[in-house]
Parts: sequence; structure tokens; C-alpha cells
Amino acid sequence: MENNRGQSIFLSVVGIATLLVAIVGATFAYFSISVTGNTTASSINVTTALLGGVTYSGNTAGINVTDVYPGWTETKTFTISTDATGVDATANINYIVNLHTNTTAANSNDDTKNLAAAAASKHDFTYTVGTPTTTAGTATPAVNSTNADMPTTDGIVELGTGTLVGPNCIHTWSFTVLLKESSTDQNELQGKSYHGVIQVVVATTDGLRTWDNANSRWTKYPLGSGS
Repeated sequence: MENNRGQSIFLSVVGIATLLVAIVGATFAYFSISVTGNTTASSINVTTALLGGVTYSGNTAGINVTDVYPGWTETKTFTISTDATGVDATANINYIVNLHTNTTAANSNDDTKNLAAAAASKHDFTYTVGTPTTTAGTATPAVNSTNADMPTTDGIVELGTGTLVGPNCIHTWSFTVLLKESSTDQNELQGKSYHGVIQVVVATTDGLRTWDNANSRWTKYPLGSGS
């Protein structure tokens, strides 16, 4: 009987010790992947990496097309980066670049005001995603993203994908919009407009996040159709 009691006590001690080791190990594992710094940035935890931000030319993510003429074109550039320090040299962060069209924001929720819809039959309103420049990792435009028709309805169109690798990794993208000059009657395009937003989406341990350019922080996806 005494022998059995001693064995039970021994096993209990071993069990408690094992539990303590597991708790301590889990605690250190959690802290090792927590992002420090900006506590207002929606508490983003990214395993072994610290995300930087997204910088847009003109300081806006919006693509607003109003009062334009045939032959008009504009290019928006934007960079996606990791922090210069505190990033594991082998860390990979995958992201997606989307174009979020919001016809209502441009008061173009019908074909009488929607530039993309009015130009669709002749393919006069198009976009092209340029080949990104990268300091590390990879960045690839989506298939059929050269002279592609601008979206005519609300929704998401994928423009490309990329992988940031290591610290101070910078990817620079370009997005060019063109209203073609067709040398024919294009009066049906008068008074039309388009509104969209370029969104960069990453997957974190807290779910999908997108760059909120208005507040300079990563926030829950979808963000919406703001600038």
C-alpha cells in the first residue's frame, strides 16, 4: 500500500513539473512572435517578422477619375515594405494587391454615370500593372493585367501578389489607368466617372489585414472604399 502511495505521489510531481514546463515554453513562444511598437495598430502579430507599411504616390490609395478626356492617362505608384530592423532574415510575408471598385462612391451606380460601363463595349477604359521592382523576395502582376478593362461593377479584382523577405525589403508597384483616344465619336463617355481603391492585404496570426492609408496603420480587412 505504502509503495503504491509513493508511486502516486511521484507521478503527480512529474505531472505538475511537466505542466509547468509546457506553460513556460508556451509563454516564451508567444512573446517571441509579438509585434512591439505601435499599440494602436490593431495588435497585429506576424510570426518572426515586423511589417512596415504601404506608401502611395499622392498620399492616397484612391483611383478617382472625373472630368477626363480621351487620351488621358495617370500612373499611381506604391511601395510595400518591412521594417529595417527587428526582422528575421529568412522571414517571408505574403501579400495580395487588389483593386476595390466602388461605383456608388463616384455616384456612378448606373450606366448613365459609370465610365467603366460606358467604355466597356469598345474597351476604351483600361488599366495596366507594371512589373514591380524588388530589393528581395518576389512580386508578380496578375495574369491579364495589361490593357485590361476597368471593372464596371462593385467588387474586388486581384492585381498581383508578392512575398517580402527579410528586413528593409521594398517592393514598388505601378498602376496605370488610360482612357483611350479611339479617333471615333466618344461622346457617350462625357460626364462619367470612376472610383476605386488599391488595397494591400496580408495574412497575420490575427487574420487578414489591409493598410489603412488615412490612419497609417494596418487594420482588419476589408477596410472599405476610403482613400
